Amino acid sequence: ISLNPDIKSDPTTAPKTVRRRSGDGFRRGVAPIFLPESPQRPLIKLMLMVGTVCCYAMWLTTYLAQLNPLFGPQVNNQTMALMRKVWS
Repeated sequence: ISLNPDIKSDPTTAPKTVRRRSGDGFRRGVAPIFLPESPQRPLIKLMLMVGTVCCYAMWLTTYLAQLNPLFGPQVNNQTMALMRKVWS
């Protein structure tokens, strides 16, 4: 979803989101059910939870970095003047 009305939404975004959410649901809800009873079961469940949290943290970091970049594109003055002329 874009805040700019001139930019059209990507139609492939929804299937990617559904696939990602279903994968998260599998990791958190379904995968622990199929774990065999063993002394390592709590450790494996913890690993699944930590992996899910790391995936979300990576996604959040990437999203926020694109939302508010630290620096913009580096363009020299001649290129900037040409861009103003062409885009105006």
